[in-house]
Amino acid sequence: MIMKKVSILTLASVIMFNGIARADQGEALGNLITKTQAVQEACGGIKHNLDTIFGLSVATTVSSGLGTVAAGAALTTGIVKSVKDKKIEENESSQEDLLNKIREYADTKDETKKQQAISAFDKLKAEIEEDEKKTKLLGNVRTGLMAGA
Repeated sequence: MIMKKVSILTLASVIMFNGIARADQGEALGNLITKTQAVQEACGGIKHNLDTIFGLSVATTVSSGLGTVAAGAALTTGIVKSVKDKKIEENESSQEDLLNKIREYADTKDETKKQQAISAFDKLKAEIEEDEKKTKLLGNVRTGLMAGA
């Protein structure tokens, strides 16, 4: 008889705890759904914010890369300008030498050599003027590239 009562009490307890567990399980599921929705609402804008941050980092990377390219181009332009300036200095020195030869030939009255020296002088003068235009343009380009970098 006691065994029967213990069995009945045990069975009743299992049924009762099972019902309570199911009620707790349903309540837990409801809480889980509520909490999940709250997390979704709170974190819903993160992807948008991350996309914005990613976009900004890509834009920063691109602009840094373009700045580096512009700085490299400015350096190259500066080197080309420097070479042109050196050539202009050499041509101006040669031009002074030609002027001295023209004076010498004028004193000796050697017209052929004098005309050759004048022709070479005029050609050198035109070359210097052309190179000065190019070097001025190169200077402007270099300055623009440096400002862009």
